[in-house]
Amino acid sequence: MKNVTTIASELDVEIHMPRICGRQIARNNINAQDAEQYYKIAIFTSFLNNLIAQLHSRFDKRLETIIPLEGLIPSNFTHYDDQSILAAAST
Repeated sequence: MKNVTTIASELDVEIHMPRICGRQIARNNINAQDAEQYYKIAIFTSFLNNLIAQLHSRFDKRLETIIPLEGLIPSNFTHYDDQSILAAAST
């Protein structure tokens, strides 16, 4: 935040919080004490939501069913039994 405030002061830009209203659906409506706290919360929650969505899309149920196919790799032969490999191959 120090870098942002330094650059903003050099450019003569005031950092302030957006207006908070009672019912807001189009953007973040965070109750914060100051602009720094507001932007920390707004950026962190957006980042966290994006991270969770990425994890859900990368590790879905389909991946869970086909992961035993790793057993076909010679170094992983002992980690999976034949039945789980055959079940994964049939899906």
